[in-house]
Amino acid sequence: MKIDKKYIVIAVCILIGGVLTATLAFIGPDIITNGTINPNNVVTGNLKLKITDTSVNINNMAPIRSSNYETEAFKKEFTISNAESTLNGCMKLYLNFNSISSQLKSEYLVYKVVSSTGNISEGSFKDIVDNKLLIYDSDFIESSKSITYTLYIWLRYVEDPTINLASLLGTSIDGYVSVNGSDTKESTSCKFDSSKKISYVVTFMNTDNKTVLETRKVSSGTALGNLPSTRQYFTKTGGNGTEYTSTSTITDDALVYPKLTKFELDSWTTIATNVRNGNTGDYNVGDTKEVNLGTTYGTHTLRIANTTTPSECSTSGFSQTACGFVLEFADIITTYEMNDTDTNVGGWPASSMYDFVNYDIYNSLPSDLKSTIIDTTVVSSHGSSDSSNFTSIDKLYLLAPKEIYSDGYLSSDTAKYLTRQLDYYKKEGVTASNYSKAIKMYNSSATKWWLRSASSGFNETFYYVYETGYWYNRDADYTQGVSVAFRLG
Repeated sequence: MKIDKKYIVIAVCILIGGVLTATLAFIGPDIITNGTINPNNVVTGNLKLKITDTSVNINNMAPIRSSNYETEAFKKEFTISNAESTLNGCMKLYLNFNSISSQLKSEYLVYKVVSSTGNISEGSFKDIVDNKLLIYDSDFIESSKSITYTLYIWLRYVEDPTINLASLLGTSIDGYVSVNGSDTKESTSCKFDSSKKISYVVTFMNTDNKTVLETRKVSSGTALGNLPSTRQYFTKTGGNGTEYTSTSTITDDALVYPKLTKFELDSWTTIATNVRNGNTGDYNVGDTKEVNLGTTYGTHTLRIANTTTPSECSTSGFSQTACGFVLEFADIITTYEMNDTDTNVGGWPASSMYDFVNYDIYNSLPSDLKSTIIDTTVVSSHGSSDSSNFTSIDKLYLLAPKEIYSDGYLSSDTAKYLTRQLDYYKKEGVTASNYSKAIKMYNSSATKWWLRSASSGFNETFYYVYETGYWYNRDADYTQGVSVAFRLG
């Protein structure tokens, strides 16, 4: 049979055209649609998808609370359909820009994509690369099925006074969402990436309600973590508004204020009167109050270390240093040597530190505080050159190991059974193996600080607390931190 040549040419052209079409369909473009066609049939790999209008146009952006994003943020809904009757797919979504200014590539300009599959993807514009931002990775789409997405975009309202968002105000966005995907057989090969989170800012204010104590970044949906102090924190001053605790789940930027305790608000005269009258129920162990020691030593923090007087305090010869209403400095005031020579002879009462604390430090305290400090019977240990413990009557004193550590029965501390652990350190569970709460700071650094106890095994050493919070002993002529305690009444 003879075949006309023109039909051969037609057949070849059809074959070539079919091969070319199949090749283009397999390769597919990286960005599939510009979002201007509704509906828009697109091809990626062997997959045929239909995507509705995905244009994103935002003008004159103003900051909003992230907690209000569902009602106040820019909102765009779109649907992607799998036109294939036999192929499943795995898709990624991108937000594309013809051009974008550098200031918009900011962690404070954020998005959230909510899928009808139940997945939620979120992040910030700081991750833009080559005018393209991956906003959803990834979704499994079955053959002949559709998935609806809701895209939210907003500028975060951040109250932190150290963060300036002025350059982002009134800006505009002109872009579109695109989809990129490939065919896949199993949903297990298409994993949704839930690791990307918005990083919110939680700002803790100082007690003056004006300056910042700490600025912390917390991933959305996670707990706030340890508070920067023992105080309670609220979204409004005076203990009003919403309280933020260590377990609070963060879903928005927040500025929180400390609630001042009764101890902070009351005058020293009022506190002392309440102590004498036994009205200390509003004063809690661990409460703090700032005190100004003048130009030489500056402002430091006093802490309620003890409020109880157990029966052992009435024992004959028992030190009163951990009995009654005891305050201690929560930080280190300054540094000084225990003695100007390398000796512990005469113990705490004979030391250079004793005079320094009860004269220099005492006289630097505000007069209204000094008038409330009562005399304290202080029992302290002796060194190898002495044979008995020492008893002194002091206004200010250093702590002993047993007053910090519950198991602080050091063999070379001869006064270890004549005092007790302070309520604060008991509450914090401080022991010889759990001692981080014994750390004290000096100029923002953990620093060694002296204790009053001489070591009976030597004639030149006293105990001190190391930077880690553990105890050691050291030659008396070393210069280390000074942190004193006293009683009110």
